[in-house]
Amino acid sequence: MKRASISVIDMGLIFPRGGNGVKTIREKLFKLFKRNSSKQDFIALKDVNFEALEGEVVGIIGRNGAGKSTLLRAIAGIYQPDVGTIKVRGKVTLLASVGVGFNRELTGRENVHLYGSILGLSREKIENKMQEIIHFSQLEEFIDSPIKTYSSGMRARLGFSVASNLEADILLIDEVFGVGDTSFRERSKTKIFEMVKDAGRTVIIVSHNAGILTQLCDRVLLIDDGRIVASGLPDEMIEAYERIINDGKGPSRSRRNQDAVLGPASIQRASRLIKRKQYSDARVLLEANLQSEKTSESARYFLGQLVHEMGDTSGACQYWDTLDIESIDNEGRLRRIGTVSKNAGNLSLAFKSAKHALRLDPDRSWAWQVMESCLRDPGYQDIVRDLPTDVPIIFNQNVKRSITLARLGFNLKEFHTCAILARAINTSTSRPDIIDLEGRAWHRLKHHEEALRCWTRLIELEHDISKNLDRAARSAFNLGDFEQSYSHSVKLHEDSPGTNSNLILAARSVTRLKNEDKRAELIEIINNSKAGSRDAKLNIVKANMELEEWDTTIAMLSSALNENPDDIEFNLMNGRVMLRTGNSKQAILYFRSCLTFEPDRVDIP
Repeated sequence: MKRASISVIDMGLIFPRGGNGVKTIREKLFKLFKRNSSKQDFIALKDVNFEALEGEVVGIIGRNGAGKSTLLRAIAGIYQPDVGTIKVRGKVTLLASVGVGFNRELTGRENVHLYGSILGLSREKIENKMQEIIHFSQLEEFIDSPIKTYSSGMRARLGFSVASNLEADILLIDEVFGVGDTSFRERSKTKIFEMVKDAGRTVIIVSHNAGILTQLCDRVLLIDDGRIVASGLPDEMIEAYERIINDGKGPSRSRRNQDAVLGPASIQRASRLIKRKQYSDARVLLEANLQSEKTSESARYFLGQLVHEMGDTSGACQYWDTLDIESIDNEGRLRRIGTVSKNAGNLSLAFKSAKHALRLDPDRSWAWQVMESCLRDPGYQDIVRDLPTDVPIIFNQNVKRSITLARLGFNLKEFHTCAILARAINTSTSRPDIIDLEGRAWHRLKHHEEALRCWTRLIELEHDISKNLDRAARSAFNLGDFEQSYSHSVKLHEDSPGTNSNLILAARSVTRLKNEDKRAELIEIINNSKAGSRDAKLNIVKANMELEEWDTTIAMLSSALNENPDDIEFNLMNGRVMLRTGNSKQAILYFRSCLTFEPDRVDIP
């Protein structure tokens, strides 16, 4: 486990106004007896707490006068804290104010010795480093000339060249990245990068250069009004700092500094940054808001929008999947989540968004399109089927869209879903076509009770009575309600005697009902039925067979065969009657005749 190289604990530092900033013992004693002295003091640092571990690179950023350089000098031991403690483990070198300490009358070479001594280098080490220092500074021609003949840039280059050759466990760097001309600045930056990246070295960097902090630092401290107001990843803290800078002139306030990173205003700014395609800046603001209870939901939504704008739709869905969808009342957000996740194939998320959107407003077309996509996917049939329970409002406020969804289910042969949706529609409307749709779906599912309910309702509405009486009779028979099946069959025969086809189901029903009165009633109906056509005769024969009225059946078949001896249906029926009455030899003769007529027929015993 790495140790802390620097520990700053509850540290505070106070400068007297109008003084030189460094308190002498006399000044401190005088302060004890001077009234209202606190009004004349300037709080440079207050309640500062942080640690830097071995090998960690920590950046410090903040506006001018916020206390950055003061903190660095306190760590270096130049200032002693008035409150709290600073613990440093290892040799410390401060790389700051390069060129300070040079004597104008001495030459550059002599000042290298002087400045090196101030920074703690031995004479021998300075001599060993001299050529390297001179070469790096690019001052070979001027190194033996007095410093007073140097420009400010030349002095800075020489100072940096000396300071950058130091060896230390802890390196403190304070705004030295702008030294010299463009060429030298690049070389000095490279040199510092090498110093920072030395294994095991702890580095504290004070800089306003966002690129430097981003490239070098593991984390960054944001300082304002002498306090550490935030700590986090470089991008986050740089964005927070920029917000402070844009916050207006005058002294900053902690609350405003915090609002620069957290709060609805920062979320709105992130939204604008996304529109301007400033994705990195927007991400910093949004990720900072993820830990805030008030803004975490909005931050996750806009992070999803951000990565979607960057082309990562699956990443967007990952952010949106963590949202409390039902707490969103913004239609635009719901539509974006629903449509993007649908296109990305995340139908679960799309469905949640669309369902909530329809609960708020059943007329949202995009949400219905999501529902249709879910219905087309076999893996999402169950959740669509739950719509009447989850969002019953849509089935009475947007009947047209609901019907489209139900019909799509039928066409896709998703009969269960179709039936559930159609039933929900039928609770608020009595449209015969939708009752018919529901009935057909239940019929396909062999759910005879529900199908019978639909056919019965259509009969009550006097819609296509003959057709629905037939449906009701068959559904009742399949359900085992033989009395209702018999009643509907007889009623249908009375309304449409035609070919007597309904007498067959009536006979089957009354046989299973075992009601002698109704059996007698049906026999009378059959005897009074007209048998003008071949099919009418055949159906009467079949009805009598169901009732086991053998004498009547045989007499009718004999008459029919005399008229049409080659009719295969009458021969086949006659063979079956012979078989049922125990005359097997006669039955075989009739069956053989049938095979002569149609050798490939499979229903001949």
